[in-house]
Amino acid sequence: MEKGFVFSLIFAAIVAVFALKNGDKVLIDFIFTKVEVSQAIVIFASAILGAVTVSILGTMKNIK
Repeated sequence: MEKGFVFSLIFAAIVAVFALKNGDKVLIDFIFTKVEVSQAIVIFASAILGAVTVSILGTMKNIK
């Protein structure tokens, strides 16, 4: 197995455990509205957006 893939799985497991331990409701203040959501959802969404950003940048680098 590739080292990067194994590292990604370990990191995903750590993020999942961290998110599940922090399940309290938090208030997110957008410019025009306020939303109260679970902190776990915020953590998962941030991790997913970070992974998508890294994937896009990696793909762009490989294309060039």
